[in-house]
Amino acid sequence: MTADIASVLLIMAGAVGLFVSDRFRVDVVAVIVLLAFSFAGVIEPAKAVAGFSSPVVVTIGAIFVISFGLFRVGIASLLGRQILKLGKGGEKRLILAIMITAAVMSFFMNTLGIVALLLPAVMDIARRTGRAPSRLLMPLTFGALLGGLTTLFATLPNLLASNALRDNGFQPFGMFDFVPLGAAAAVAGILYMTFIGRHTLPVRDIQKESSSRDGAHWQEHYELHERMFVMRLPSHTPLAGKTLAESRLGSALGLHVVAVLSAEQTQLAPRSTTVLRAGDRLLVQGTTDQLGELESWRQLEIAEGPPEIDNWFPAEIDFSEARLCATSIYVDQTLAWIDLRQRFGVRVLAIRRGNAVRLSNLQAWRLEAGDVLLVHGLRTNLETLRNVEGLDEIRSLARSEVAALYHLEESLFTLRVPPDSALENRTLAQSRLGEALGLTVVAIERGETKLVMPGPDAILRVGDRLYAAGRSDDLLLLRAIQDLELNREAVPDFSKFESEQLGTGEAVLSPRTTLTGKSLWQLHFRERYGLNVLGIWREGKAVTTNLRNMTLRFGDAMLLYGPRDKLKLLGRDPDFVVLTESAQEPSLTNKIPAAAAAMILFLVPAILGWLPIYMYRYELSRGSGSEAFSN
Repeated sequence: MTADIASVLLIMAGAVGLFVSDRFRVDVVAVIVLLAFSFAGVIEPAKAVAGFSSPVVVTIGAIFVISFGLFRVGIASLLGRQILKLGKGGEKRLILAIMITAAVMSFFMNTLGIVALLLPAVMDIARRTGRAPSRLLMPLTFGALLGGLTTLFATLPNLLASNALRDNGFQPFGMFDFVPLGAAAAVAGILYMTFIGRHTLPVRDIQKESSSRDGAHWQEHYELHERMFVMRLPSHTPLAGKTLAESRLGSALGLHVVAVLSAEQTQLAPRSTTVLRAGDRLLVQGTTDQLGELESWRQLEIAEGPPEIDNWFPAEIDFSEARLCATSIYVDQTLAWIDLRQRFGVRVLAIRRGNAVRLSNLQAWRLEAGDVLLVHGLRTNLETLRNVEGLDEIRSLARSEVAALYHLEESLFTLRVPPDSALENRTLAQSRLGEALGLTVVAIERGETKLVMPGPDAILRVGDRLYAAGRSDDLLLLRAIQDLELNREAVPDFSKFESEQLGTGEAVLSPRTTLTGKSLWQLHFRERYGLNVLGIWREGKAVTTNLRNMTLRFGDAMLLYGPRDKLKLLGRDPDFVVLTESAQEPSLTNKIPAAAAAMILFLVPAILGWLPIYMYRYELSRGSGSEAFSN
């Protein structure tokens, strides 16, 4: 018995830890706990799964069916309009109307379902009345919670307690046995929040908290106008004929192309496959820091590198090849993660996979078994690689072999830091030549000295010659960036880019989302949903830079721009809640009578006690009610 108690306490402590860490979904943790109890011998396997046949489980499942059915027939929109009418005359009446509506709906719906049902409507009310959403969403939640105390099935603990009484031979709770205490608590809570508690609700700048449905207010809310710029592609641009993805304006500069403006047409929310033409104007979203980085790259002087490798690498630098074995711990990792330079004092110049050789953007490249790494460094450092687990077939290469196998001389070129350059006194890491452009600076020549294998903390000086390795496309991109014509003045009003087909909207992660901790790049958000993310509102601030690498968190609000039908499609995704009512899926208003009849068929027999609640829930979900909810 003592061992069982210890096992139970240990498993419960582990469950609490998993809940607090928020690394796994609640239902996943519940299944883990169930399996742990079974494996520990605390309960028999047959009893471990017996709960799935419980009437409580059937009832809860049917609650969500009913909640979704009411949502699909347009009850949320209808209630939102009625709340807005009742709430005319001030915030006090509006809070009272929201809380009473949520509390009444809690008599026969789950609390979570009510909040999800009314959330878009309340957000729309906040926009129309110009009030901070926080002052309406908190009363919505409190009203749903208070109303859930009044009936048997609105709150899960009530159902569990009633079922426990039935299992032990006692009279279970009736439908409205909780009303005397629950209703008193609900009335007291609603009155307190309406007349006293509302004064403690968050009060923030309305212009920052609320957004209108038109583009002008979106632009002000996320400070888009301050982060919008127009760039023009000159007639001789190397980017002509390339797609947006091939131009790497997003990955290199971190800029977001909102529109492509040409003489023939204006292409809004362009896709990665959009082809650029000479003379096109690009409406891009970025920051002054990114533009400063652009200016610093413009100032770099480009010269082709000498053809002989000996001119680039001093005599004390040798070359070796190292192959990743099938069981290598480095498989599926990136060079940035392995960091061979920091650990062993060597640097990777190229990766050979079969007959293909990769020379640029090496730090982000995922390694595979069989990859051959071309490394250079001091002879003593290269010898240490022979003892590194996961690397085999280490062999030294003569410079003639390097030239023959990897053709390095074709990918070497020189960059010079001119006078008055913004790169002066910056480190290599801060210049982002490697991260953004995929270049590898193999040496820095400063007067008579040459710094070989410079680290990310190497300081740049005026007059420095940077010996860089990369693809011809990397050099092409750098030249194209230097040719871009920046127009800071002629920034059009973003509201002009909205139409019947294209629009903006906000979305947040749903309570049951599986996307927390993932970045937009990992989700392939733009390709998957056909929408552009213009900004993310996090902790009271708008973030509009480096969005593709930001990991999503609960509470993030994303400003989206793209086809309105795509916004509606996103509204059907269980991972998101779209906060713009016009983007919600069209309601089946013709099914409202059927849904109302189904609810009456449930409520009347349940109140009269003719059959247990779960029986009527089950019949309701599979009988005539299911047609109202699923069609």
